[in-house]
Amino acid sequence: MAIATQARPFDPRVRRPARQWPLGVAVLLATVLNAIVWGGLLAVAKAFLHV
Repeated sequence: MAIATQARPFDPRVRRPARQWPLGVAVLLATVLNAIVWGGLLAVAKAFLHV
C-alpha cells in the first residue's frame, strides 16, 4: 500500500487561529450594558412599587 504524498510540506505556522479578542470585548461590553439596564429597571421598579 503506497503512502500518499502531500502536495506541499506540512507547515503548522500557516493555519493560525484568528485572535478572538473582539469577541471577548463584545461579551464584556454586553455584560456591562446588561448590568446597567437591569440596575435601572430594578431602580424604577423599586421607585414605583415602594419596596
